[in-house]
Amino acid sequence: MRDFAIARDGAIADVIDHTPRAASFFIDPTGEVISEVLQDEEGIAYAEIDLSRCVEPKQFHDVVGYYNRFDIFDLSIDRTRLTPARFFDDAQAAAASGPHGEPQTELSRSLNAR
Repeated sequence: MRDFAIARDGAIADVIDHTPRAASFFIDPTGEVISEVLQDEEGIAYAEIDLSRCVEPKQFHDVVGYYNRFDIFDLSIDRTRLTPARFFDDAQAAAASGPHGEPQTELSRSLNAR
């Protein structure tokens, strides 16, 4: 591949030769590298993983969300009682009611039209 690229544009050789190569390796839950780094050659990376070392970091994970980003996340709960089924005998009555069976106002009609 390198030879093909250089044959098309000789100036690209310097870029190819001085570009950092990708690396493959394994890290443990603390961020420590636990395997050999595979870089600049093809190969298969192997490592032994001790699953018991994963338990403690999971205990520190905030499952209830105390570190949520309130500036970008929002939780809304609609406490309106929902009607499981609505039956209408005519189309006009169906069009006059909202998604929860309540009478529609002009605002709710415009919001539901979106």
